[in-house]
Amino acid sequence: MGRKIKVLIIVGSLGVGGNELFVMNILRTINYEKFSIDLLVYDRTRLDFYDEAIGYGCKIFLCRKQSNMAGRMAEVYRCIKKEGPYDAIHVNSCSFKGLLTGTVPAKIARTSNVIAHSHNSGNFSTKWLDRVFRLLLKSILENSINVGLSCSDLAGRSKYTEKFMMSKRYKIIHNAIFIDQYRYHESYRKRIRKQYCIEEKVVVGNVGRLVKQKNQRFLIELLPDLINRNKNFLLMIIGDGELEQELKSLVHIKGLENYVLFTGNITNVNEFYSAMDVFVMSSEFEGFPFTAVEAQANGLKCILSDHITQMTNISGDVAYVSLRDKKEWEDKICEAAVSRSEEKKTDYVINQYDLRKEIKVIEEYYQNTYIPENNK
Repeated sequence: MGRKIKVLIIVGSLGVGGNELFVMNILRTINYEKFSIDLLVYDRTRLDFYDEAIGYGCKIFLCRKQSNMAGRMAEVYRCIKKEGPYDAIHVNSCSFKGLLTGTVPAKIARTSNVIAHSHNSGNFSTKWLDRVFRLLLKSILENSINVGLSCSDLAGRSKYTEKFMMSKRYKIIHNAIFIDQYRYHESYRKRIRKQYCIEEKVVVGNVGRLVKQKNQRFLIELLPDLINRNKNFLLMIIGDGELEQELKSLVHIKGLENYVLFTGNITNVNEFYSAMDVFVMSSEFEGFPFTAVEAQANGLKCILSDHITQMTNISGDVAYVSLRDKKEWEDKICEAAVSRSEEKKTDYVINQYDLRKEIKVIEEYYQNTYIPENNK
């Protein structure tokens, strides 16, 4: 066997999050007979996925805390020079700061294959100064990389120019999942609903960190009007985060303790989808949420904020509703909760978003450097 392809994957942390989950899915699936994977992590905290990553034989380099971006870049550069050379460096982030902190040092270190991967669209501003600043950052990023990837059209447009996205240097990579884990199981449904004494409830499910971006407050404030239509409605919120106590206080103030279930952070989320009747996301912005794929693979109809890319409508049973129109949210939730998607629609999701297919695309990018003609 020849020399393994040596790859450095850069990511913000090893905690639970969209781009972190994407990186972990690479580690769980990649062919280790062909690839050697190192991780460089901006956050020194040894979070949820740290031990698992070590278990795959990965070296993990934790950045020291830096007070400025230049200091962080210098540390990334020193790591690349000391531990390299690398055949490919794959930088994953939701922000320009995270991407540039990895790609610029990689470029300066003369890495032959630098890959940027945008995992979120971020909040767009209409101010002209912000637009000009974004164009500058896009230019710097595009000149620091060989390939630009994104999880969706919105995540791509937030980090790359339209010209770049029309070139061979750009590609959307699906946020694929271990699809078989998310199929509907009647046994899961019965067990979980019995566990929480919600057998007769119409369960409106949400999965995500309890942070401002995910906007679970909107769902809690929506709930009283749903209950007026049907007293069996129950909001199940799966996840934890900095706003947990604030959201629980809101539930208490509104007298909704019997209508909201906070499960906290759980390890078997895949089983809980079967206990739901409809899936909702009221996020203020997203890249391409894994949870929307997981819910559709389970056969759930989804009601999503119109700030989320419509590329998430894989099954055809996803509705996008403005956060300014609570009445439409109520109507759509009531309609969707009546039944699950047809089996053929669920099968289509399963066929399109199987992680085993998508990882082969990633492997191709790791082993085949794209060098643009005339450096364009």
